Amino acid sequence: MRAVKASVLGVAVLVLALLFFLFKQSVFLFFQNLRMAFAGTADTSLSYQSLLDFKMAAEGLSSKSSTDLSTSTMDGYRVIAADVFSNYPFNNYSLLIVNAGSDKNLAVGMPVLAGNNILLGKITSVSTHTSEVQTFFDPSWKSSVFVGDAKVNGLLDGGPSPYVDFIPKNATTSAGMAVTNADAGFPLGLLIGSIDSVQSINNNLWQSAKIKTLFDLSSLRRVFIIANFK
Repeated sequence: MRAVKASVLGVAVLVLALLFFLFKQSVFLFFQNLRMAFAGTADTSLSYQSLLDFKMAAEGLSSKSSTDLSTSTMDGYRVIAADVFSNYPFNNYSLLIVNAGSDKNLAVGMPVLAGNNILLGKITSVSTHTSEVQTFFDPSWKSSVFVGDAKVNGLLDGGPSPYVDFIPKNATTSAGMAVTNADAGFPLGLLIGSIDSVQSINNNLWQSAKIKTLFDLSSLRRVFIIANFK
């Protein structure tokens, strides 16, 4: 009887070992993200994939990761990919340098994306082989945005922790609502992030909301420039 139990136990151990071997990467990623979530550093692209999926489905587009743009066009716009130079360990995320310039017919003012339909910033300076990109993490950044499906007006105030200012006090604003571009300098409806938290300002005349962005800027290695937006 003991021999039978030992045999069964041995088979069970072998099956568990085989399953772990086959799915160890998935198990590792699960526990890694669980650990990072408790530490407050989980990959934000995982948290917002549903938001991206919703927008892609609404626009009849295929869902892609927050940093993937595999085609050279987006909603009829011509897109040019460029790699980001590193300033490690002195990263200044308000300004990025990319390896494309006048050699790729880039020009000042062109919108820059962090991924499919995700706004990052705009080109502010162009040389032969490089360009400077101002991101909305720059404290001087100001642009119009919409909040939520109702498209409530707001003003995006850039900085290390960007937020939306001047949201009407009577507007329904809550965590998780999408923040999209409403500024004429960029394609309408580009994603910026989602509402993280809301507070009243100026004696309750307005609301202000902190934004969660849709990508990890510190690991951003490639951006996409819209070359034919007017």
